Amino acid sequence: MALVTLSNHGEGTIEQLGLDQACHERGRLGEDLGWLAAVGLVRRDSSAGSWDISDPGAVYRLSTLGATVAASLAALAQACGATAAHRRVNP
Repeated sequence: MALVTLSNHGEGTIEQLGLDQACHERGRLGEDLGWLAAVGLVRRDSSAGSWDISDPGAVYRLSTLGATVAASLAALAQACGATAAHRRVNP
């Protein structure tokens, strides 16, 4: 969810990106963003400096690698949709 949102919106705080509403029920947003950062897909500009400290004002953005992965996933989804549509037309 975070990769798609960041890919669509560029950058922003969790609130600006709407990630808090989308992921709040799972209670895993911090873990998800931390994992994405650990593997180099997401960056965070924060006055807190540490991912261990919650910072509502932190700005999140995709890294170059993250943007590439998000674009690849979007292309894959589009190709899968085209393939499924092709199967319905040509069984």
